[in-house]
Amino acid sequence: MSTSKELEELQNRKAGLEEESHSLKDRQVNLDERVKVLEEKIAVEELKNINKATQESISQLESKISGLEQRLQEVSQTPEPQNTKRPNQTLPKLRKQCQKHLNPQSR
Repeated sequence: MSTSKELEELQNRKAGLEEESHSLKDRQVNLDERVKVLEEKIAVEELKNINKATQESISQLESKISGLEQRLQEVSQTPEPQNTKRPNQTLPKLRKQCQKHLNPQSR
């Protein structure tokens, strides 16, 4: 094979490899961009899920606060009973009175 023919084949081969290299680099850039886009989409969806869960939690807390405030208002408006003694405090007194009436000799 003559050197001029060999040189031509090598140049053609080099040109083909350079074209393939450019094509591969373009594909790599394209795939890198797709990866970034997909990662961002995932990050966005995860944040949406976190925000939704946080909003639900806030809504439950607000509802609980509303219920507790209403209950506090109801309890605050209820009048206190006149007899503040507990039943178990008056029971011994009642027993003594009953014993006095049942056993008049013990006086």
